[in-house]
Amino acid sequence: MDDNVPQGCGYGNRYEYVWQTKQNGLKGSDIQTICEHVNGKWGWHFVKIGSYATTLFGPYWYKSSWMCLSFEDPDDLIIMKLILGENY
Repeated sequence: MDDNVPQGCGYGNRYEYVWQTKQNGLKGSDIQTICEHVNGKWGWHFVKIGSYATTLFGPYWYKSSWMCLSFEDPDDLIIMKLILGENY
């Protein structure tokens, strides 16, 4: 994980306000953008989807999951949807 990601943020951290995308990853450049614009804590995790919902591990794990961004502050969620919305 990037050294610039604040403590309590980043992969595996989950917060109340969730944006479930239809993508299977988070771009490194978007991590930097989130760090620059978000005031509260935030994180990302993966949820299983559809007929691929057997595992999040293995060679095709990315086909079985969607990435979710979550935020401690609802304003941060709105801001990031406006900034990153086209990507996700």
